[in-house]
Amino acid sequence: MSHDATSDSAAAEPLQIGLDDQQVKAYLEADPQFFERQSDWLANVRFTHTQRGSISLVDRQLDKLREQNTLLREEITELMAIAKHNEAIYNSFCQLYVALLPCQSINEIHQKVQQILTDLLGLSAITMWPLSGQQDWVPRRKPVDHEALKALADRRLSHQPYYFGRLNEMDKALLFDDQPVESAALMTLEDESILLAFGSTDSSHFNPNLDVLLLDQLRLLLSAVLKQLRERRHG
Repeated sequence: MSHDATSDSAAAEPLQIGLDDQQVKAYLEADPQFFERQSDWLANVRFTHTQRGSISLVDRQLDKLREQNTLLREEITELMAIAKHNEAIYNSFCQLYVALLPCQSINEIHQKVQQILTDLLGLSAITMWPLSGQQDWVPRRKPVDHEALKALADRRLSHQPYYFGRLNEMDKALLFDDQPVESAALMTLEDESILLAFGSTDSSHFNPNLDVLLLDQLRLLLSAVLKQLRERRHG
């Protein structure tokens, strides 16, 4: 009686084979004909599905393919949206370039940048400030504190081409007056004589991981236009 109970208990336990998942995987990769030889067994393999209960291997493969197709469609849709947005930015940059050519003052340049880029980039503010006393060609919205602006640029940029992130209340007031800004992008233009600031109401809009390809192009374009303007003014 004792022997029979032991036998029944052993039969109820799953067969313990001294192979781990990696060994099984390595064996199947080394023997691709395994499933062809075991086609009858393969047809009866069942998997547990959280929603559908027990399903066959074929059903599991179809589910996997559907999941992959869904992911691919989502990726394609996302890429198409990015491509469409980049096309809009490219067209706007072309429009900006044409609009900047006849500008006769830095104030005109600032206005064109604001008009064309603010809505496109979803920004709350774009401002441009001098870092030296070139009062004959800077916007005169309010008295310019060159020392404070220069100190801000040195502190935030620290010999880097861009700064992305949040600003304290003093810096925001200096750059954007009372305009709502939660994150900002800063860059210098034309031999570091002008500070250009972009502001967003989204605290995560400008962050250190931001792609700078388009900003590089904008920086080169504005610097070239500002240089031409200065050369025309001073002969």
